[in-house]
Amino acid sequence: MTRRRSSGARPGRPAAAAPGEDSNGTIGEYCSGTDKAIGAEKEAAEFITLYRQHVSRILDRLEARKPARPKLLMTSHMPGEACCFSTANGGVTTYFGGLGVSNIAEGKAPTSLVQLSLEYIIESNPDIYVVSGPHSPFGRPPSLEQGLSTLEKLRLEPGLRDLSAMRGRRVHAIDFSLPTSALNVVALEVLAKWIHPELFSDVDPQATLDEISRRFLKTPLEGPFWVSLDPAADQPSGNRQ
Repeated sequence: MTRRRSSGARPGRPAAAAPGEDSNGTIGEYCSGTDKAIGAEKEAAEFITLYRQHVSRILDRLEARKPARPKLLMTSHMPGEACCFSTANGGVTTYFGGLGVSNIAEGKAPTSLVQLSLEYIIESNPDIYVVSGPHSPFGRPPSLEQGLSTLEKLRLEPGLRDLSAMRGRRVHAIDFSLPTSALNVVALEVLAKWIHPELFSDVDPQATLDEISRRFLKTPLEGPFWVSLDPAADQPSGNRQ
């Protein structure tokens, strides 16, 4: 699939509970406002059905297989910035318990935002490193090339370059707008593939995003939304032919 562009439309849907919470309660409550987001009650009901199906596929497989829990750091840290702000509680981190992964920032602050020391990160030695924050790693205008360049710079940054995640090239970036919107079901699939690539090799987040865009949005979304240095990861968004 070639990269599609819009007139600046971004997936700015209402933020609420993460996928992976009670599919009969929280998800239904969360999606109840999507009729406003996508413009029609019937389409909103269809979106909720799609949402639940895709979330259940991830969580049911994790429950059945119970894979080992790797350690993950999600941070807004960009090359040259002070290290390293992360989310300890709430927000996007509510994905992590349901994704079979340990968030190394969890419990490190009573509030959501915490600045982790480089020493703590080195000691924790995360297996997976994910960049996501208000400053896009894809640059302006966004491009896959800029996203990959950002990740390469981070992979070689002093203090970080010896982490297991960096040595294994399990270094990723996801646009902050994706996991903090009603499109967070796509983010769930992206993260699931990064955390457990063998378990979710058949999951295709780009196809999910394409289906949502085709069925529910009047204007195609502008990417890219994610990219990875991991050779085992799926192709980055917006890079299909």
